[in-house]
Amino acid sequence: MITNARSRKRIARHIDNLNSPDHDARCRAERYLLRFYVLRAADQLLEVVDHTNPYVRLYAAWVLAHTHDPRAFEPILRLCDDPDERVRYDATVALGILDDPRAIEPLKAILIKYDETRPAGDAFYRIGPKTVPALVDVLREGSTEARWCAVQVMGNFAQEYGDQRCIEMLREAMSDSDITVRENADYWLDEIRVANP
Repeated sequence: MITNARSRKRIARHIDNLNSPDHDARCRAERYLLRFYVLRAADQLLEVVDHTNPYVRLYAAWVLAHTHDPRAFEPILRLCDDPDERVRYDATVALGILDDPRAIEPLKAILIKYDETRPAGDAFYRIGPKTVPALVDVLREGSTEARWCAVQVMGNFAQEYGDQRCIEMLREAMSDSDITVRENADYWLDEIRVANP
């Protein structure tokens, strides 16, 4: 998208405000970038995605995700391993918002290891049902927490989209070795029955 000099100057001002010590100023800058400049801001945000301030990295990842620009994939993925927990968290969710199919495998690896500072389940949910094959792998290979999370996402997909693959996997999860995973699968199967008697 073509960005004129005046827009570039305004975008630069908002990006500068992402570096503000004032929380409200940072949030306001993020809102303006998302609401008015999201598609035009990609180039300038890509320039600051490795900024020394974690807030700038965090907000840059978040706004870049909403651009759906394929160039944002690698920088956002890199931020999923950021030393700052807040950046890791938001970057992981941002991968889901970006909705780039290249994100599915790295998100699967993140979820299998299960790290609560990197909510890959939330990212899968945002991408949608095309993540089901990866979730099946998580359900079969992941830790207890990862399997519980996979059941949670599949339950949502089963309820929202009527995805039969998810319903079958929820039934399979009823035989999981961990009671919390079984209870979560039972909860979702009951929710689906209530919604579709």
